[in-house]
Amino acid sequence: MIIFVSGKSGIEQGTDKLGRLPPSSKLVWKVLSTGHDLTQKEIINATLLPPRTTRYAISRLREEGLLIERFSFKDARQIIYSVKRAGIT
Repeated sequence: MIIFVSGKSGIEQGTDKLGRLPPSSKLVWKVLSTGHDLTQKEIINATLLPPRTTRYAISRLREEGLLIERFSFKDARQIIYSVKRAGIT
């Protein structure tokens, strides 16, 4: 007998979404998944990706709903990025 499970857990869905992304987005996600909240400039320094590639990676993560953005209290012009944890919306 074969049983099909239609639903996936939040972790499996996140993994599926991540698998469809380009390598630059996976690298940015990996850097952010260490638990540090970073600005775009800090992400560029940590990944050594060009600024344009970093912006594209961030936009793809945003489209897939894998990224949290918030304004910096120190400088409202900067956005702080972090990854969504399982079960958090």
